[in-house]
Amino acid sequence: MRKSLKKPLSMILSAAMVFTSYNYNPIDVNAAEINGKVEVKSYADLKNVQKELDSFVTKNASNLKNCTFTIDIKNDIVGNDLDWIGIKVGHKNAKTQYSEIKTMDMKVVVNGNGHTISKLSNKNQEKFERDIYYYSLSGTDQSTGVGLFGDVYASLEASNITFANLDLKTRTSNSSDTNIHDQVQTDWNAASLAGSVVGNFKASNITIKDSALEGIGTSGALCGAYYTGNDTSKTIELKNIKVENTKVSASTQTGGIIGALSIRDEGKRGKIENCTVDKYSKIDGSAILQNKLSNAKKIFVTEYKHGEMSGSGEGFAGMKVGGIVGAASKVDIINCLNNGAVDALKPNSAFTGGIVGFGTDVTIKGCANTGNVNGNICVGGIAGELFGDSKILDSKNSGKIKATEQVAGGIIGEISREVEVKDVVNTGSVDAKSYVGGITGVNSGTLTNADNSGNITGADVVGGNVGYNRKNGKCDGLSNEGDVVGKDNVGGNIGLNEGEAKNLGNNNGKVTGNDNVGGNIGQNDKTGVADTLLNTGDVTGHDNVGGNVGDNKGKVTNVVNSGKVDGNEGVGGNVGNNEREASVSTAVNTGEAKGNKDVDKNIGKNDGYSHDLDNYPSTDDGAVIIGPKDPNYPDLPEYDNTLLGMKFRVSPKGKGALIFKSMQNGEITLLISPVYGYKFDNWKADGTTPAMSKNISESFKIKKGAVVEAHLSEAKKGDTLVPALDESAKTPSPDLNKVTFYEGLTLAVTPAKAGRIDLVSKDNNNLSITAVPQLNAKFVEWQISGKVSLAKGSSKDSQTATFVYKKGDKATITAVFKFGTAPAVGKKVKDRKYFYRVTKAGSFDGSIVGELQVIGLRRKSLTQIKIAAKGTIDGINYRVTSIGANAFKGNKKVTSVYVSRYVTKIGNKAFANMKKLKKVTLGSGLKKIGSNVFAKDKKLKNVVIKSKKLKKIGKKAFATGKKITFKLPKSKKNKYKKLLIKAKTRSFRVK
Repeated sequence: MRKSLKKPLSMILSAAMVFTSYNYNPIDVNAAEINGKVEVKSYADLKNVQKELDSFVTKNASNLKNCTFTIDIKNDIVGNDLDWIGIKVGHKNAKTQYSEIKTMDMKVVVNGNGHTISKLSNKNQEKFERDIYYYSLSGTDQSTGVGLFGDVYASLEASNITFANLDLKTRTSNSSDTNIHDQVQTDWNAASLAGSVVGNFKASNITIKDSALEGIGTSGALCGAYYTGNDTSKTIELKNIKVENTKVSASTQTGGIIGALSIRDEGKRGKIENCTVDKYSKIDGSAILQNKLSNAKKIFVTEYKHGEMSGSGEGFAGMKVGGIVGAASKVDIINCLNNGAVDALKPNSAFTGGIVGFGTDVTIKGCANTGNVNGNICVGGIAGELFGDSKILDSKNSGKIKATEQVAGGIIGEISREVEVKDVVNTGSVDAKSYVGGITGVNSGTLTNADNSGNITGADVVGGNVGYNRKNGKCDGLSNEGDVVGKDNVGGNIGLNEGEAKNLGNNNGKVTGNDNVGGNIGQNDKTGVADTLLNTGDVTGHDNVGGNVGDNKGKVTNVVNSGKVDGNEGVGGNVGNNEREASVSTAVNTGEAKGNKDVDKNIGKNDGYSHDLDNYPSTDDGAVIIGPKDPNYPDLPEYDNTLLGMKFRVSPKGKGALIFKSMQNGEITLLISPVYGYKFDNWKADGTTPAMSKNISESFKIKKGAVVEAHLSEAKKGDTLVPALDESAKTPSPDLNKVTFYEGLTLAVTPAKAGRIDLVSKDNNNLSITAVPQLNAKFVEWQISGKVSLAKGSSKDSQTATFVYKKGDKATITAVFKFGTAPAVGKKVKDRKYFYRVTKAGSFDGSIVGELQVIGLRRKSLTQIKIAAKGTIDGINYRVTSIGANAFKGNKKVTSVYVSRYVTKIGNKAFANMKKLKKVTLGSGLKKIGSNVFAKDKKLKNVVIKSKKLKKIGKKAFATGKKITFKLPKSKKNKYKKLLIKAKTRSFRVK
């Protein structure tokens, strides 16, 4: 039996509420601005806001455009019942279609002032049925949301609030209608701040934590849904929103921050910036439908084919789920991070992303996802699918991505036409049945500069970066290091290519499949164009297996392979099967190709066109690719040469030769050889790595369009001819420790990192050079071979030497160094007279002077002890800075002691109980004399103290039992007398 409510429920409820802190100024309807304000100090105040808001709206109904109503939170607010009903703001005759909703021109402002609103719950409200419904004068006929606000059909600004321990769930009537849209929808959207907002919306510095927000329809931790309504000038701006340990769940359009966001005006864009969802949060797009709408019809997405989905049914669930936004249009999402799990696991779910589930005209920049993302179709680490003028820029995913059916990518499930994805990185694993890639499952747009290192697994159409590159798809600058495993059409970068693909590099990733398996592209279809491909990884399959392309029906140019290729039939180092009308040009293979039938180092089975196979200037070590003018090589370029789409240069022109060394692991290795009288300065690389290096031989990543230039300059006195080996250089290498001048002279250093050779002077007959050791190394000698000799007066043992050499002769001059390791602090060392302990480590090359402490006498026959200021032990330079405790205690032969100027401290009893000690001289650097240092030295009569730095004399340091004569610095006599007396020196006199 249906019941009717004679009075609005707001009147019934408000009668029981006690309002304690509402205050606003008398209202002038003709004023430019009309402001109302309510101060909230308690939960009762918060529940009474609706009444005061209604009153404010009623009084200013004719001039709402100029009205602002402020809710000022003055204390932390804690809910104490289970009956929370969200505040409603808006036109009561609003239509149900969001595009037609009328909004009030007024603005509502919530100042959180850093306070927390906690324990809001609407659990008891679930018992309400269709006709027992809260009606608000400022609200709509039907509510569609639950949160602090239910629905806001006006502008909303909120800041500096924390929501904690919220338990808000949506609910429906008990109707048994099977169509979801025919049911009475009481609280369709769930969120902490607002179930829905239609109007301008700004929110900043808000945290939602330890909460559960469950919506039937569209839900987000901050806001369920945002729409501009019929006023298309409105927009949204969210900044610094944090979600912690919170679960957001709904059946469709579910987001970690906001469920759905729609802006209609072509000239307006929203902005979401610096928003974060932590790893303890979960975004679940399929939790509600099973329990609460079990009778509703569902849509089941059953198939993806060439960019289209097909299915059956009228309802939906698990659609458009994102870690930040479920569904969005015309918004910029900048520097947002999702660490939480994102799930949409219903069999009919689609469009699931770590940042955005589904978007149109959306820009995502500088965003990252680390959470695992699970869905059915169109699943991506950053976005499920984007349309229109959308972009993903400079974004990363490291979470695990899984689609139970098809279309999955580490960055985006599908890139639609006009969509651009650029400068993206995926390190997470990606798994789906088909159309699966490290960056995207399907590409119909533009993909540039993408790197994948995650492992990629699927059945058909599987790629390290792109599963399926459609006719309109463009791919440029893709690199893969992950392992790729599938069945058919499996590629290290692209599984199936119908579009344009260039500059693809599969760096060490293993590619495994059955048929049409390639190190870069599984199958290049008739419309496919592939240019500049490099593979270094191993490729394994059955039929049509290639180091770069498994099966080619289109055009392939400029390909290089150094990986192993293993298959059964149609196995090629570069292309497994080149079909009729297809073409392959400029291909180089240095890897091994193995199979049973139609096996070749470049093209396994070739029914098409091919030319310039193994077309490379030279693959022999030592081949000159750029050099000075030489009658033996009149066609050799002096300045630059183009190889594999890269430019290589020598500057200045003609002052050096560029020599090919090797090509492997996706890199080309070159050696620079200056002409005599010039020196190598550095490499400069644009578009590849390394960008700057001083190694005479260097390896560069092969990348089309990159420019590598060797810079030289005329050698002058003091210039380095053979540089010290760069620590970043790859070793071992016979080229890194020498410079071979183009005319024939080689200058070398051995060992490679031990030192360098600098120029002193040069002419056509004489060359003077200096060997400079590096850390922990020292020069040993010069070694020569070929047509060169030492000049008169020069020695092979001298670091600087002059050599007689005629330009153009073949000769080698080698500086030989020796490495050594200086003893570490605490180690014991010795010379002929004493034992020491290292207190500061020195260096083998002499650049660091070590420090020692004398700890004992080695030469027992000594009658005089002279502690030297400095010395060399095993090639290491040291200073003696202290004398250890008990160092010479009990000696029976020594008559005098001299302590040098670097000694600052003498340890306890260092010279105690010495039978014949008569005289002691203490150096100018001494600061501290320990206790009992000369105790019981009964023959000690004379002590000279030269130091003016002495601060302390230990007790009984001079307790000899006899009278001692001290010679002290004049300026310190009085001070030192006091020190001696304090040290209990009983009998002494001072000169």
